[in-house]
Amino acid sequence: MRKRKGMCVVWPVYFDLNESRKLRRVPKELAITSPKLEEICRALDILGLRYEVVSGAAHPSRHWEKTGYLLVEKREPKEQLMRKIASLLKRIKARARRKV
Repeated sequence: MRKRKGMCVVWPVYFDLNESRKLRRVPKELAITSPKLEEICRALDILGLRYEVVSGAAHPSRHWEKTGYLLVEKREPKEQLMRKIASLLKRIKARARRKV
């Protein structure tokens, strides 16, 4: 896993409602089912943060799932960033459900 100064690693599993708190980084109220990298990218675009997609990578505790991750510009503590992303993901997912 690559690390860069001023960047933090964001895995989709951090926002997954079906994961235990051990892997999930946000409260259940902010979590969504099956978060995708594309949805997280949309949220980061809305927040105006720079990011880099690293596809094909697997979270160390989920080595069989190649979900990929994002290297995200870190302007604030990671916990605050996770909550902002999660609240936007919830809105993005709700809009997608309404369109279907």
